[in-house]
Amino acid sequence: MIAAFILSLVLTWIEYFFAALLTSTHANTIPVMVASQTGSPGSNWQAIAAPSFAAILPLIVIGVVLERYLIKA
Repeated sequence: MIAAFILSLVLTWIEYFFAALLTSTHANTIPVMVASQTGSPGSNWQAIAAPSFAAILPLIVIGVVLERYLIKA
């Protein structure tokens, strides 16, 4: 049950297409913000790395916390 929770959390956390289609230009989600930082002249890697880390950090924390319960089962 915990493995299914982790898998569903990861799959729904970064749902880029729904976020890109359903958000307005004034309210962007993290995946849309990361994708908007790339451009044709080049990529600003610092501007991409910061929101990417912010998007991944909660998943890592939840995974580490629930790992104990997953191993016990």
